[in-house]
Amino acid sequence: MTDLGLTVVQHPRPEDDPPGTVIGQTPASGGVPRGSTVTLDVARPTATGSPSPPAATGGPGPSTTSPPPSRPAPPLAP
Repeated sequence: MTDLGLTVVQHPRPEDDPPGTVIGQTPASGGVPRGSTVTLDVARPTATGSPSPPAATGGPGPSTTSPPPSRPAPPLAP
């Protein structure tokens, strides 16, 4: 996606899907102008098999330095 002039931000989410699987994206679909930011929700393993509660206010936010997805995100419409 960076080759298309887009900025990609990854948000790891606790999921039962294989780690690195893209489980959501914003915007959900459609074309976006060059230079836009696309946010990918990427599965990460959970310690207990259930989603963990969100971080407390004032705590560290979600990391944007997770490993790349194991499969590419769907192409954006022109």
